[in-house]
Amino acid sequence: MTNLRKLALLLLLPPLLAACSNVPADDIVEGLIRAQYEQAHGMTSAAHSKVVMPTLESVSNVKCAAAEGEDNYRCVAEIVQSKDGKSETKKVNFLVYKYNGEWALGD
Repeated sequence: MTNLRKLALLLLLPPLLAACSNVPADDIVEGLIRAQYEQAHGMTSAAHSKVVMPTLESVSNVKCAAAEGEDNYRCVAEIVQSKDGKSETKKVNFLVYKYNGEWALGD
């Protein structure tokens, strides 16, 4: 096998393997996290609460690994959230799993 073919194989193999796995895409995980924040904001405003909920600014460095059970993944991500004009970065750990064919966020 020529060096060019080996290089092409090495470059193409990881994306092909990732495409074949069931790990949720980063944008799906980010969407689940954003939905969680929106739900929390909706609950506090519906209750006319004076509690100030943090606002999600960004989600990055999402990494997921298979957990026990089918379509269960333990994920880690960095989130930037702001509250009262102050931003903070946190590393969060959570479960992403499929329920009735849809991705869901758990603890």
